[in-house]
Amino acid sequence: MKAKKTIQDLQGYPTPLFDESGYLKLDGNESDFGPSPKVIKALQGVEPSDVQYYPFYGELLQKLARFHGVNIENIVLTAGADEAISSIIGTFTEYGQTVLTVCPSFVMPKIYSKINGLNYLEIPYNVKWQFPTDAFLKNIEKADLIHLTTPNSPTGEVIETDVIKKVIQKAGNKPVLIDETYGNYAGVTNLEMLKDRDNIFIVRSFSKDFALAGLRLGYIISAPENIKYLRKYLSPYNVSNLTVKAGLAALDDVEYLQNVKTEMEKSKEVLVQGLTKLGAKVYPSKTNFLCIDFGVKADFVYHKLLLAKIKVKYFNQTQMLKNCFRIAVPKIENSQKVLDALKIKPTIAFDMDGVLVDASKSYRVAAQKTFAYFSKKEISMEEISEAKKLGGLNNDWDLTEYLLKKRGFSENYDDIVEVFQGFYKELADIEEILIDKNFLEKLSENFNLAIFTGRLREEAYFTLEKHGLTKYFCPIVTLEDVTLDHQKPDCKGIKIIKEKIITDKIYYLGDTVDDMICANVAEVTGVGVLPPQDKSLELKNLLKSKNAMVVLDKTTDLIEFLRGKQ
Repeated sequence: MKAKKTIQDLQGYPTPLFDESGYLKLDGNESDFGPSPKVIKALQGVEPSDVQYYPFYGELLQKLARFHGVNIENIVLTAGADEAISSIIGTFTEYGQTVLTVCPSFVMPKIYSKINGLNYLEIPYNVKWQFPTDAFLKNIEKADLIHLTTPNSPTGEVIETDVIKKVIQKAGNKPVLIDETYGNYAGVTNLEMLKDRDNIFIVRSFSKDFALAGLRLGYIISAPENIKYLRKYLSPYNVSNLTVKAGLAALDDVEYLQNVKTEMEKSKEVLVQGLTKLGAKVYPSKTNFLCIDFGVKADFVYHKLLLAKIKVKYFNQTQMLKNCFRIAVPKIENSQKVLDALKIKPTIAFDMDGVLVDASKSYRVAAQKTFAYFSKKEISMEEISEAKKLGGLNNDWDLTEYLLKKRGFSENYDDIVEVFQGFYKELADIEEILIDKNFLEKLSENFNLAIFTGRLREEAYFTLEKHGLTKYFCPIVTLEDVTLDHQKPDCKGIKIIKEKIITDKIYYLGDTVDDMICANVAEVTGVGVLPPQDKSLELKNLLKSKNAMVVLDKTTDLIEFLRGKQ
């Protein structure tokens, strides 16, 4: 079966299927403070009748009406703010019409609009994060429904009341949807505007402030006639009895919400100060989350948080939000966990071949076979190792070309590469790892881990992913990142690592002369490692002569060496 055309090519909103146990979850803007104890007590008092019969909504609607100073006829309950937005779009637009909003903003209105066959006109922010008032007002005439989120997610700013009034005035009778999901945190609302206009829809939710995200409770406040239409669109029993009980209990303990807001603001200040010290741009926020820009270090920061089992929302593929995170502000002790995960540490950058991976049966054999392919002669591993010691031949394509020329064979470089790669692909799967996960786990407690390798990206990740090692390293700098013009002994790869991480010292582990020259030029500490195929005193002395701080017999000796340095 095929879905209707508006759904076939739609990118849905991904959600995890299973509980991510052990993670500090700060990516969904849920409350780390949890719901009021009264909510838990109410749910513990569930009766069989709460489960076996359909729900009644009157009591909750009355409490909400008193909470907001409106009438019961002005409110309809929904399964979270998502269903509220979906129902307004589904009820008050026709196929082919246009929804107007800003970008970036909450993504679900776009999904619901596309499902309904609507055009979605997004006005980008010109300045972060100032509402693009002039451009927005100019485009209202093109729209059939106007959508505003205030405070906005993921940016955190409140749209000024005067701006919203201008939008409403320009909109005339067009529906204006105002999502105030974070309104209780900001302490602002646009409910007063309902008194004079019947085309305004205020959306609220219990998910973020009252911490009922798992129970899915939202609501719409609008003119009574609009509410009647929405009831026709919505399922008659869309909110469960248990959710109603929780909502009633939450409204009975507004004092708890105020206490959460106070504690959250204290925690926010700790987080803002700590992240700013680390070089982040932290945007002002009137919500329970922060929008944070770490620039070129964003991948590294995201990696460090994940390694510490902390999940944040990373907008690395979103226009205007590249390098930005949205982080829900947690309890103060969990804000400290975030900062601890990012505290400045020294970094160990690894070469791969001969250091993390035994390449003697893959790359070295590929060089041997490629040499034989063109020359019809054999070459020993010893001769290959001796050539490596000369320096300037870190890339095995260059090494193979050198060996051929040395024997009097002049071959096209591209042909050498093609043949070499063909042989390597046959051998890649037999590579052996020289370290294990326990070694990396131990190192990562006190060090950042990175990679600068002359391998192609695909080959580097193939080996790392095969052995489950990828997660330990960031960044992973490969040949494509530096190009052939800047391969080792050029230090561009180390410079890239320096730019992308937060650190106070870098060690670079390598097994060749070029690795040590690279470390020296980059002004980092070179650490030599003897590869499996050459444990000779000659190579050890050669690496030392190129300013290696120490030459290890094997990579796993690093822990003992570092222990002695502490």
